[in-house]
Amino acid sequence: MTQAHFNGVSGLIAFSTQLNNVSQNISNMNTPGYKGKDSFLKDVESNNGMGLGVSYQGTGTRSKNGDSKQTGNQTDLFINGKGYFILKDSKKEIFYTRAGQFKFNEEGFLVDQSGMYNVMGFNGNKLVAININNYESLPPAQTTVLDVNGILSTAETTPYKLNNVNIYDSTGSLKSLSISFEKQSDNTTVGSKWSYTITDEKNKILNTGVINFTLAGTVLEQFLDIELNFDEGKQNLKLDIGGVSVVSVGNSSVQANATDGGPRAGIVGYNFGQDGILEISYNNGQKKKTSQALGLASFSDETKLIQDQNAFFHKPENVKVNYSKPDLEYFGKIQGGYIELANIDLAQEFGNILIIQRGYQASSRVMNVANEMLEQLYNSSRGG
Repeated sequence: MTQAHFNGVSGLIAFSTQLNNVSQNISNMNTPGYKGKDSFLKDVESNNGMGLGVSYQGTGTRSKNGDSKQTGNQTDLFINGKGYFILKDSKKEIFYTRAGQFKFNEEGFLVDQSGMYNVMGFNGNKLVAININNYESLPPAQTTVLDVNGILSTAETTPYKLNNVNIYDSTGSLKSLSISFEKQSDNTTVGSKWSYTITDEKNKILNTGVINFTLAGTVLEQFLDIELNFDEGKQNLKLDIGGVSVVSVGNSSVQANATDGGPRAGIVGYNFGQDGILEISYNNGQKKKTSQALGLASFSDETKLIQDQNAFFHKPENVKVNYSKPDLEYFGKIQGGYIELANIDLAQEFGNILIIQRGYQASSRVMNVANEMLEQLYNSSRGG
């Protein structure tokens, strides 16, 4: 009877511990990247096979991935498949997580929301902290190609002038040009020569030349390499005139647009591709991919990972880890603008609560019965 009493006590302790674990799961059901735990019990036997109750064996982490949730923040990242993000703190200690709530700090490093852990990635085959300092802006670039297209008509009696043609010089400054097209005096057919004159805003002549057309009205040469003589210096420019044609009726209509060049540009957005490579968008419309890719980790046994605060994990020594880039055969792909929710199933947790409650009630009942029997024994002894 005494042993039955102690068995009941061990049951109460074990079921209470299990309930603590369930309550921890439920309280973290909205914690991104949190992985639920299952608690395990084992029976206790003496050397002669007598039952000594139950003891709490420990917990196991559920390896199932949680569902995704859209956030709209492009530095929030979701792993669609296997793998954990790799993080490193100031003491060089490595942690792992599925909670991809990241941001760029003032030093350009990709960090977790607390700012205490650097997100690691690959630069070539080397694992490094992801940093965008080298991509914060694009340097100014001069225009090298001017795309000219449209129609020149031999029916025109005066030169055709195209105004407000914008290009950029080497400092990223905007230059506004005008281009005049004039047919040669002997033009009587579609196959002809036209002269062009390029001037600046002050009407200074920067360059002149001739465009030759075939009898079919198309240009003989698609590209013209010219030199613009600005007051500040010379600038080489390629005219792409392949889209210009000559007709014998109607009016002239020509457009010219710079295909490249621009002022210094700053960052306006980020986008992580499925391969984990960051593409940066700039305010001049350009995009550029960095040389770094997010790193992911996989383990020989995920269930043995030890969960810390913030849904971070560290691995015990007996668990092997493998690092690689996303979008490979074994690892998952990255989805920007999403985070992973906890993998908690409330139906399962409520079911566990009912089982724990029944076990606790039964253990309590065993103790009550044992107490009653002991009391009856004591009363019988006094009566004798």
